[in-house]
Amino acid sequence: MLDHFAALELKRQLSLSADAVRERFQELSRVAHPDAEGGSEERYAALVAGDAVLRDRARRIIHWMALHGVTHDPRAVEPSPWVPETFGAVAEMVKSASELVVKSEAATSALGRAVVDREKVMLTDSVKELLDELRGRATALDNRLAELDSGEEVEIDEISRLAVDAGFVQRWIDQLRTTVATLV
Repeated sequence: MLDHFAALELKRQLSLSADAVRERFQELSRVAHPDAEGGSEERYAALVAGDAVLRDRARRIIHWMALHGVTHDPRAVEPSPWVPETFGAVAEMVKSASELVVKSEAATSALGRAVVDREKVMLTDSVKELLDELRGRATALDNRLAELDSGEEVEIDEISRLAVDAGFVQRWIDQLRTTVATLV
């Protein structure tokens, strides 16, 4: 198994900022790129793969576990209690946005477009509030990962749950960003 931490010459830890990983990737890729003197396709491909895995919080956690001999099965892990509740809120907002887009396309009068535009503004505000909440969840995940890196005894069950939670958070953030874009 390729050690993405080693490929990017980073300490093997649960908490890494995406910016730190990106900076390290850019630094190393300057000399590893196949077009650079002494560069190679193999080394560059390892950097690209490492960048993709380590910048993604959930994938990084799962990779960390694999390097420690732990198999992660997300279906066997119960997520945090807030996940099912948030799932419903995200699904409802995405559905409402889709319905508003259809309604907007069907609006033929100025009054009808104005009413839909008002609904879009209200929904956009609600989506942004949920995005802020999810960003707060992401920060809390990062803080917990940093605590675990600081020497606290590591509970594999907790790390597995954090990986599952992180996967949901990132997917929902991406999904809600797209939703906001459709409402503009």
